[in-house]
Amino acid sequence: MIVFILFMLTAVYKLIETGIVDYVSHLATSILAAIYPGFFISFAILMHRDFAPVGWVFLLFVFVNTWIADTFAYGFGRWLGKRKLAPTISPKKTWAGFIGSFAGGLITPFLAIPFLPNWSLAALMMLSLVATLFGQIGDLIESAIKRDCGIKDSSNLIPGHGGVLDRFDSFVIALPAVYFMLRILT
Repeated sequence: MIVFILFMLTAVYKLIETGIVDYVSHLATSILAAIYPGFFISFAILMHRDFAPVGWVFLLFVFVNTWIADTFAYGFGRWLGKRKLAPTISPKKTWAGFIGSFAGGLITPFLAIPFLPNWSLAALMMLSLVATLFGQIGDLIESAIKRDCGIKDSSNLIPGHGGVLDRFDSFVIALPAVYFMLRILT
């Protein structure tokens, strides 16, 4: 009921604010902005609950994996990157960076094995590949949203890092993918 009321208030506000011109796109953007972070982050709660007592380890796994993969993507892209991955969405992303992200992501299973002794290295490698792939997709999605809205950084809360969402875009998209992969593997 509360969600419905908030939706209706947003719809009316956007209609008054923008008039009929571009009403649907403004409304869709407002709704996406409200749903996007909360929906994906809700998988953190599900992961923690559904995979207790090691749910927190899987959360940390996804966070560390996406952080290492992003770092390797940046390094490989700067070092070897010549061919652009998606120049209209994110002009600095390269195929070398994309491939490098997977090399970096494969470090995480080795870090996680002491905390997940009942899990095979092969299963953790699979989780890492899923986290890395969907992390890269999340990064591109957030870049596309920002580019479409004409925004360079999602905020200036973390100077020099593109904003808060830029630090978590990979993480929030990787969370549901890893959650569902865990459901398949267990």
